[in-house]
Amino acid sequence: MGGSSDHSEQTAIKQAIREDINRWRAIRLHWVVAGTIIQVLALTALGIAGFSVAIAAELTLRGFVEHMTINASWFFVSLFGLVGLFAAYPAHVSESESALTRHSRTTFLGALLSRWLLVATSVFVGFIIPLVLGILTFDSFPIGPAIGFVTVTALSVIAYTAIGMTLVSVVGSNNRLVLSMLATYWLLVHLWETSLIPLVVGIGVTGEPEGAIGTPPLVHDILLAASPNGAHAALSEWLVSGGFDIVTVVALLAIVGWLTLPFLIALWRD
Repeated sequence: MGGSSDHSEQTAIKQAIREDINRWRAIRLHWVVAGTIIQVLALTALGIAGFSVAIAAELTLRGFVEHMTINASWFFVSLFGLVGLFAAYPAHVSESESALTRHSRTTFLGALLSRWLLVATSVFVGFIIPLVLGILTFDSFPIGPAIGFVTVTALSVIAYTAIGMTLVSVVGSNNRLVLSMLATYWLLVHLWETSLIPLVVGIGVTGEPEGAIGTPPLVHDILLAASPNGAHAALSEWLVSGGFDIVTVVALLAIVGWLTLPFLIALWRD
């Protein structure tokens, strides 16, 4: 009986996945998500390669990763946050109700996995051109860390989608859902992942504003690594530079935690 019940639930979830794929295909969400990520990553890789060749600079995977996670992190953090959150935005069944908050846990889990598939596929396809350019033109481009960086990037965007789906599961009104997503985007991207909140906490812990700003304490790094894009930066640095430490552990746990959040909400609602 238990095996039959599990099989029925798996079948129902697969059906829910197919239904949600049809839902986001109908509103052309895949063109928005994939199109945005593919164009941005392709132009970034081409721009870095072209500029480096023009000034005879060394092209390395580490330099490419640092560009995305340090030098131009403000742009990529914002992009990944927006794309990840709003990839969770559902099709509507009426003017005031979300299509996903009115149905069962199975429907929600199917939609969650469907949106993860959309985001993950978009990121991996988006990195095809950078990977090809890296292999053909970069002076140093180790394949293992490069694939790891792609995977970590996908996980960080998926983490934002998990947050978005969590909001979808608890907010019924479409207007409130959009406002909740924008507020979450502002909190995570502009207050947390810009180091503002971690720095405030660091100053409170150390009691030394100048020292905390000039040389952020460990609590700052830990708090920053607990956010989706902070975890992305910490894990990317580990992949290209080594040095597994407590911040890396926090980043790994943070990614798992964000991905687990919507499942916990689904169990709570059941």
